[in-house]
Parts: sequence; structure tokens; C-alpha cells
Amino acid sequence: MLLACPLWAGGALRVLIAPEASDHTQPVVTAVAISADGGAVVSGGDDHKIRVWNAASGEQLLVMEGHQDWVRDLRIAPTGDRLASVANDGSFRLWSLGDGRLQRESQLSCDTLASVSFHPNGEQAVTTGFGAPARLHNLSADGPGESYACPCRDMRCCTVSPNGQLMAAAGRSGVVRLWPIASGGAARDLAAGGRRIYCLAFSPQSDRIAVAGDDSIVRIFDATLGDVVMELPARPAKVRTALFLDSDRLATAGTDNAITVWDLKSRVPTHRLTGHTGTVTSLAWAPQTGRLASGSYDTTVRVWDLNQQAVNQTAKADPATTR
Repeated sequence: MLLACPLWAGGALRVLIAPEASDHTQPVVTAVAISADGGAVVSGGDDHKIRVWNAASGEQLLVMEGHQDWVRDLRIAPTGDRLASVANDGSFRLWSLGDGRLQRESQLSCDTLASVSFHPNGEQAVTTGFGAPARLHNLSADGPGESYACPCRDMRCCTVSPNGQLMAAAGRSGVVRLWPIASGGAARDLAAGGRRIYCLAFSPQSDRIAVAGDDSIVRIFDATLGDVVMELPARPAKVRTALFLDSDRLATAGTDNAITVWDLKSRVPTHRLTGHTGTVTSLAWAPQTGRLASGSYDTTVRVWDLNQQAVNQTAKADPATTR
């Protein structure tokens, strides 16, 4: 199959991956991760499986099985050797990324766990979900971890700042709750439009946090003062995923089936990566190589090369790399 993907202002499609289940159906992709060097991509979705791919060729390297329901989120540890995942089955799992061996399983809820994120020390991880508190897990100890009261029951996202000082979580209430986990101080809330929030992203310096979801506006807050420092008009799309590429660039994606890269100094988009034919659910960034991975309801994973300065070009996936 040959897919043409028109692009605007740079960023060539490097490889297209279409996972296939044992019954020859293609699973919806709701989670992606990419190794720091951009060599491996991990995907998860509604077939309950986690797959590891070669990011250059699209070759499937490994399949991890164990979740009993839809995989909602996954992250590679800062050390690069472990993978954390959460799913609709209410379980948090920790895997060896080298051989796919399950290292840890915690049944945390009878409902969906929606989000997981590593602490930058690699020894802790935070999870949250529907009707579940945010939990900070010590990965070297047994037990469910320390719990934190959330602003609502329908929680969709959680993250930890790169400096390890703040933890954030948000969901249906449109409120972001920040906990100073390093100092143990009181939590504080950021009002972010009043509609469901799907994604949170700290800047590399931990001084700002991007917040987005159903109200189609990306708000960037000062993480210390709590003030909105800028708003990006993502209309008419609803945003489902966002991440900082560096201090001055933010990538967002969602229901318009496209990925937008914003220059935060000028507050205008510099790239618009198109080709997905369904909502883009997840993004992952490999800063060492400039590769951006994206997953979508269209059942594909795409790897983009943002270092390639292509303008008004059409990227084509090599049939040999399409599975």
C-alpha cells in the first residue's frame, strides 16, 4: 500500500506502521512512545497488546501481552530499559523493554487507568484514571503507591515536571491540580477553561505547563505563578495530545487528524503534518534525532523526521515499511 501525505512547512514522513491483530484486523492506536535515540517505537491500543517497532524500517520487534483491555497510555523510562503501561483493565504494568518480560503488575482500579508518566529519576511513576486518585509509585517497593486527591473522578492525564518537583493531573472538570512533590507542600489548582482536559506537558525547564483538551485552546501556564502566559488557537479541532519539542516549540494534535508544531516565540505554527485519517491520539518525541512518533484512531503509527527541511513536499511511505 502506498500512502501520499501532503505536508506543509517541513517534516517528512519517515515510516508508516499499521499494526495487525491475529484476526487480521487493525487495532486502534491510543498510545505511542519512542526511545531517546529514535530507534524504537512502542504502540498500544484496543487489541490489548503492546508492540515494539524498528522506527526506521517498521519491522515489528516484540509483542507484550497481559493487559485484559484497551491499552490507554505507555511511557519509556528515562533509563530507556523499562516501559510503563496502563489500560481499561485498571492495571499498571512495568515491562522490560529489552525482552518484553513483565516486571511488575498493580491492580489499582476496577475502572480505566488513563495515564501514566515517569518521574525523571526513573524510580517512580504516576498514574491516574476514572474514579482513581493520582498515585505516585515507588517502583522498587511493593504496594499501590501514595495517593493524591484529584479535582474530579473522570481523570485523563498526569505528568511529572522534568526537574522532579511538580506532579500534575487533570480531567473532565477542566481544572489542573499541581502537587509540589519535592517539597511536600499543599496542592493548588489552575482553571483551564472548564472543559475536559486530555493532555498536560511541562516545558524542558519545568517553568511552564501546556494544557489542552475539548475547548480547542492550548493554554500555557507559568508553573510557578499559575498565570496563563499564552493561548494558542487550535480551533476547530479538539486537542488530544501535546508535548514540548524544546523550550520554544510545542507539538499538538487531535480531532483534525493533523499534527501542528508551534513556534512559541511568534505563536504561529511552523509545521502541519498531515496524512492521518483519524483523530491523532498520541505523540512521542526523540530529541536526539528529531523524530516524532504519532498514533491515531486510523490504526496507524507514523514516524516523522522534523530535521528534514522539506517545504510543500509530499512524503510517501515505502511499501516495504508498511505492515
